[in-house]
Amino acid sequence: MDPLYSGQKFSPTRDLDVGELFLQASDSRDVEKKPGRRRRLWAGLGLLVAAGALALLTGLLVWHFHLRQDVRVTKLYVGSVGIGGRSFRADLEEPASDGFSSLAQKVRAQLQQIYSQNSVLAKFYKDSTVQAFSEGDSQLDGMVAYYESEFELPVVQLSSLDKAMAALEATGSQRGRLLRTNAALIRGVSLGALDPRLTRTNMSEKAPISVHVRKNGHIDSPGFPDAPYGPNTAQKWQLRADPGHRVRLDFHTLILEDDCEQDFIQIYDSLAPIRPRLLTEQCGYPRGSLSFVSSGNVMLLLLVTSQDKNFPGFRVLYSQVPAAGGDCGGTLSGERGSFSSPFFPANYPPRADCSWTVQVPEGRFVKVQFQTFSVGKDGSPCLHDYVTIDEERLCGSQSESSVFISQSNKMRVSFRSDRGLVYPGFSAQYQAYDPLQLPCSDFTFHCRSGRCISKLNPECDDTPDCEDGSDEDDCDCGRPPYHSLRIVGGQASREGEWPWQVSLHFRGKGHTCGASVLSRRWLLTAAHCVQDEYATVDRWEAWLGLHAQGQSNQWTVQRKVKRIVVHPHYNRVSLDSDIALMELEPDLVLNQNIWPVCLPSATHHFPAGQEAWITGWGATVEGGAGTSVLQKARVRIINSTVCRTLLRDLLSDRMLCAGVLGGGVDACQGDSGGPLAVTDPSGRVFVAGVVSWGEGCGLRNKPGVYTRVTRFRRWIRDRTGV
Repeated sequence: MDPLYSGQKFSPTRDLDVGELFLQASDSRDVEKKPGRRRRLWAGLGLLVAAGALALLTGLLVWHFHLRQDVRVTKLYVGSVGIGGRSFRADLEEPASDGFSSLAQKVRAQLQQIYSQNSVLAKFYKDSTVQAFSEGDSQLDGMVAYYESEFELPVVQLSSLDKAMAALEATGSQRGRLLRTNAALIRGVSLGALDPRLTRTNMSEKAPISVHVRKNGHIDSPGFPDAPYGPNTAQKWQLRADPGHRVRLDFHTLILEDDCEQDFIQIYDSLAPIRPRLLTEQCGYPRGSLSFVSSGNVMLLLLVTSQDKNFPGFRVLYSQVPAAGGDCGGTLSGERGSFSSPFFPANYPPRADCSWTVQVPEGRFVKVQFQTFSVGKDGSPCLHDYVTIDEERLCGSQSESSVFISQSNKMRVSFRSDRGLVYPGFSAQYQAYDPLQLPCSDFTFHCRSGRCISKLNPECDDTPDCEDGSDEDDCDCGRPPYHSLRIVGGQASREGEWPWQVSLHFRGKGHTCGASVLSRRWLLTAAHCVQDEYATVDRWEAWLGLHAQGQSNQWTVQRKVKRIVVHPHYNRVSLDSDIALMELEPDLVLNQNIWPVCLPSATHHFPAGQEAWITGWGATVEGGAGTSVLQKARVRIINSTVCRTLLRDLLSDRMLCAGVLGGGVDACQGDSGGPLAVTDPSGRVFVAGVVSWGEGCGLRNKPGVYTRVTRFRRWIRDRTGV
């Protein structure tokens, strides 16, 4: 509160007696005024003060509005126009060529004529510069010109300018003829105000770098990988593919400041930063898909940095793909099959328009289930990017409503994206569905009654979804009954914080691997921990409720291993199916320090970017000794496409990546077999992965690899009953 107003206000409750406020004079006649004189004096003084205040206020208002009228600002708009009647030539890729200069002058003249048709635009227009040319979007537009227009105007006129430019774009987007000059037909205007972050004080804008993606290659941010990028920089890369192809970008590494107002990258479906053509803006350590595809044969990559906190930057791989690729639409038939958004799992391209007709045998219905669905922004009214199923539009992130059943043997599915922001898209499977049988598949949760439900991750979420409640059975896991609440780059855990963590000791070698408690009898670990000489059952001991190696307490118990079950498809070379089970004897007594972790169902989804924890007593540096106290570290699940790129395609579908791409946080020797744990919204912990392998420990761009537990759920149940 303002201190001037912190006290109580004075509020008189009765008529004031002057004698109560001032000392009495010895003779009241000595101080008595002539009748009315004092009243007239105060009245005159009040009028004088009021007149002065009014004059001051009037002066301030006049000065304020006059000053505002005089303050002029520069505003830039970036746009593109189609040019009919001309074919794109190779020399137009070079801004220094005579052909570029000549055509640029003609485009500038035509832009001036366009602006002259609007009184606001004509009044404040200064000049335009043409930044690039490219192949046209259609046969009508043989070429596209990318330009920047400058306007100078008073601050108070900014809203009028914005309205005039919006009206111009609305007219131009109708692809009607605007004017004909110098035998070139202008059509299809697209424009937007320049991002104000690109006009920062002290910003150094480098000359655009032209890249032809005919041959595969990569782009590095300045200094990468040896040094951080520099401050106060704007760098553009203009990418071109051959005609009839698209540009594709796959980020190998992307580590920027975690504040998009400071450092960021942008990708545009054009050769200039036209706001309506922005495909994505990224900063920090992004989540989700980091692969992008253009609609045509051009793309712009832009890096902007601020003064402070420079980070490693990025490496992005570029290539060109056929424009007709991406499996966009068609007729699908048979008992079952799959389809996805174009170029999935890469983000879908802008301006996609796909339609599938799914047809199954007569007498059956079509059942479509989305395994992943991220189309457009959550909460949007499905006007920009959307999927349509029999006239019903879907957008955002669909989860519980991910299964659709037709009322005939045909279903029509279509997908559309606009010219702006793109998202990961969708993957779906379809199958013939007998309406007289239950709608079950490998992608729905199976209730004990035989009924199936399509809700995402319904098991053990404290909400019964099956009519028989079987989705909430066997849920005494992942949350100990009472809450007492060295991984590389980790920290010491609290005692009892990870009650499912097990230390496996091999006789004569001490702690060797980690494991997870699944039940009173069974443990989950990695197959590579129990191969060769380590396959001898009677040399293993399991220590549970352990916090520090060699320091037992009242909670610590030791059990012998009765049996080891290695997955039959385990490959000791590739480490595929690197999973094993251990049976203990005697059974465990569960308590708050010894408790099972939850096993996910086969359909449980762990999305890229989700937070996870790794725990263990392994080495804290590569090649170092194990740690005494149980360590924990926070990582994130990494997109499999990105991980395959980082690890040179050594990843199978039965593996899961997690880590911190900047390095410094990872599992290491001695952590093998331990859990990669994920906490669901209800606070219950599921084991998403088993520590399997990695290239070194904590290296930059080398995430840890884990056995994907969901792929082995049926095998675990068949062997253990859990």
